Amino acid sequence: GTFRAYILAYVENHPMINKNMTCLVRQLAPTRHGLPIEIYVFSKDKVWINYEAIQGDIFDHILAIAPEFDLKV
Repeated sequence: GTFRAYILAYVENHPMINKNMTCLVRQLAPTRHGLPIEIYVFSKDKVWINYEAIQGDIFDHILAIAPEFDLKV
């Protein structure tokens, strides 16, 4: 739950996320590989290549911070 709350706070404060649209981070049903997390947000930029860069930056950050929560991806 703490990691999910961290991710939610991160995306809510990300400068390229549209604050006027849905912003949610939730845990999905556990699998044999772990506990999936769904991130559902909208970017301010609607240009596809820019959206992909924003998405990549968010996931780079999540992958880098996960070990601080004693999590493995």
